[in-house]
Amino acid sequence: MSFLVLVQGYALLEEPLVSITQGFVVALTVGVGTAGAAYVLEYRIAAWAARRRRS
Repeated sequence: MSFLVLVQGYALLEEPLVSITQGFVVALTVGVGTAGAAYVLEYRIAAWAARRRRS
């Protein structure tokens, strides 16, 4: 997280690293990837937590 803050600070001081359109595409890609990973892993994490609770 601190790395992202440093990159954002640099971009504010110097010049934008990407255009608005490229930033939107990157944000959309990250959001879709995160949502997909959460959907795929949700059952596995819930099962792992249930097994761990029984132990």
